[in-house]
Amino acid sequence: MVVEFLDRILPGMDGEIAKQFQRILEKQGFAFKLGSKVTGVEMNSKALLAKIEPASGGAAETIEADVVLVCIGRVPYTDGLGLKEAGVALDARGRVQIDSHFATSLKGVYAIGDVVAGPMLAHKAEDEGVAVAEIIAGQAGHVNYDVIPGVVYTTPEVSSVGKTEEELKQAGVAYTVGKFPFTANGRSKVNQTTDGFVKILADAKTDRVLGVHIIGREAGEMIHEACVLMEFGGSAEDLARTCHAHPTRSEAVKEAVDALSPAMTLLVFAVPVVPLFPLKLVGLWLLAHEYWTGAFFTIVFGKLVGVGVTAFVFDVTRAKLLEMRWFERIYALVLRVRAKAAELVDPIKRRIRELIAGNGEGWSYRTLRMIQRFRKSVHQAR
Repeated sequence: MVVEFLDRILPGMDGEIAKQFQRILEKQGFAFKLGSKVTGVEMNSKALLAKIEPASGGAAETIEADVVLVCIGRVPYTDGLGLKEAGVALDARGRVQIDSHFATSLKGVYAIGDVVAGPMLAHKAEDEGVAVAEIIAGQAGHVNYDVIPGVVYTTPEVSSVGKTEEELKQAGVAYTVGKFPFTANGRSKVNQTTDGFVKILADAKTDRVLGVHIIGREAGEMIHEACVLMEFGGSAEDLARTCHAHPTRSEAVKEAVDALSPAMTLLVFAVPVVPLFPLKLVGLWLLAHEYWTGAFFTIVFGKLVGVGVTAFVFDVTRAKLLEMRWFERIYALVLRVRAKAAELVDPIKRRIRELIAGNGEGWSYRTLRMIQRFRKSVHQAR
């Protein structure tokens, strides 16, 4: 059970990523009480009793637990250091006030890391330490706070760098969104780690990448190519034109910059298939008027072309189609039904092959072999 004071998890990260992360954790067995607060914890002889009530006030409830992990955030450790007495100015939250060169109000004293404003991250403090050393040595130390990655070390991981979609909307920045699900990534499918997706936000006018957000296995390792790209002011096209090894999870970052919307992809998927319906209707008309030969070849031709075109176009557009949640659910259902049908049909197919094959001679056996070779050639062509 996770009790969160806010109405969402992962505050500060992209909202869509946070919702997907919550859904994944719920599948793993997590339960969430959002908009709630813990007012106290008592211990009896058997367990811990946590009192919980709505953040806005209301009736309290008690939850029994074996362990209570309190993680309500951190504060700068500045109390008792004699900073005020030395003349170092602090802000209302107890953080050391610094200028753009990390200098405090006391000449010759600098501050970095968790005691100053900004995310309390070890790598952010490390970069600040390097910058201060360079400044003290008379060089131009600098930290780009727009390119500080953040990682949630869970399974799956969540990583983020740059602006979130909510921040861009609030700032009135025109942007485009590119997403790629790990359900369409070869490495992830082989390893059965298909939860999550990559999301890239780029400026609508300049194509400059403004933010990258990843949820999935090893997301914390994948975020760094986005950091390098953003540090140099790179565009989504720069990333798209960079060759990525196959099969790797990092391919999903490259694929996510595709600007084609899922709805447009669905149109591309449907258009080649639609003209085949009149062909089938012609076959039915011929059949109704007893043109048996013409009806047979027309229907068979329509069926073969329909299956071939549909399969080819779906292979090309599958990644984008799977970005639409309703399509992803239908696709998963079809795969489950297909697997179940295969379990039921496979024994019958094996028995039929045994009966037809016989001693390996005769027209029935030769026909079976011809059909198998035809199916193999079709699959290879796809």
